Amino acid sequence: MKPDLGPHDVHIVVNTVTDKAKCHVPGESEPRWVVPCRNEGVAGPGWDRPYGDTPPGLWEIVRVEEIPPGDPDINAYGPVYLWLQEMEGQARAVGRAGIGWHGGGSGLPAPLAPRQGWQVTHGCLRSQNVDLTRRVVPTVRYTHARGGRVWLTVSRDQ
Repeated sequence: MKPDLGPHDVHIVVNTVTDKAKCHVPGESEPRWVVPCRNEGVAGPGWDRPYGDTPPGLWEIVRVEEIPPGDPDINAYGPVYLWLQEMEGQARAVGRAGIGWHGGGSGLPAPLAPRQGWQVTHGCLRSQNVDLTRRVVPTVRYTHARGGRVWLTVSRDQ
């Protein structure tokens, strides 16, 4: 399902083949930004099982949560966690819930570094901390402040 974009909305498309997230703004022919983004789950390839890859489909980024220093989850998630709301029941249909977009990585040598490296998740999208804090989060906050919505499509299409 493709979202019906309002004048203040943005649409981020995560391509799980190219491992890129592209931000599309209504009226602009080229993406506003492109950042690396991965979707591999610890259960291995496939999204139809707990802790597998991020389920494809339409989501909405509904909230940005800053992870405070000292929080026991900061290494796992990095400095920010973006809450995704499924719009098509794609996660619930296979018994999954609580999927987001974050950085970090508990098993990495420097999970809070700007470019921390890559580690699989329990089904969330993962990007580099610097890409989230400098590109994604400002886009989400600006869009929400203007009354817009941030749509996110996870796609396997090239």
